[in-house]
Amino acid sequence: MQTRRFLLKRTAAAAAIMATGTASLLLTPRMALATGAVAGATEPTQLMNNVQLVLAYAKQIEQYATQLQQYKDQLQNTLNLPMQIWSDVQGQLMGVFNIVKQGEGLAFNLENIAEAFAAKFPGFTEAKNIVDSYKKWSTTWRDTLKGTLQAANMQASQFKDEETVLAKLRTMSQSNSGRMEALQTGNQIAVETATQLQKLRALSLAQMQAQNTYMAKQEQEKDTTNANIEKMLNQPKLKDKRTYPEFSGVN
Repeated sequence: MQTRRFLLKRTAAAAAIMATGTASLLLTPRMALATGAVAGATEPTQLMNNVQLVLAYAKQIEQYATQLQQYKDQLQNTLNLPMQIWSDVQGQLMGVFNIVKQGEGLAFNLENIAEAFAAKFPGFTEAKNIVDSYKKWSTTWRDTLKGTLQAANMQASQFKDEETVLAKLRTMSQSNSGRMEALQTGNQIAVETATQLQKLRALSLAQMQAQNTYMAKQEQEKDTTNANIEKMLNQPKLKDKRTYPEFSGVN
């Protein structure tokens, strides 16, 4: 009974976290490179860790999108973006790159957690739908990113690692037109990433609710069985130790 109540409380707490966007969960990309995997942690704990990271990245990418839009407006209005400001812009763009990579990692982690939970509890039949949803999310996100980069005359291969991105940014920083292109592309990717992370957040919350509901149901069935056994053992005919037909096999 206590376990079931704990599971239901955890589901409610997760829902509150996702709805309110608790400020204490905000993490920088560098702080969260562990991608939520904790050695020795149970699937429910790992799931909660990853749900919190999805929320943190979603909040951070929204901030990057806002800041990059402000720099873009400044460049349009003044036709100039000093190098000292460009250094900050470059940091923002690298932050976007890191969150894109971490978001992909989180989806992979969440998919693995669902599969591990299903392996431990074969009766959890919703696992396949959950895993398929994460695979679909990853495919959609990769296609979206590819389309955005192609629109900016860039290739997905130029977005595969930090050094490649930095090299591309150094080239684009040589002119105002290059900086504007970098800002436009970075801002668009940030906005699209924010949208995709919102979807990933919804998927992860649905996964948490499904798993907790399953565990609560298992606990209820166990409690009911134990209660029936206890009731049977406390019946008077068992207490006086007499033999009864239903227990002796006599008709």
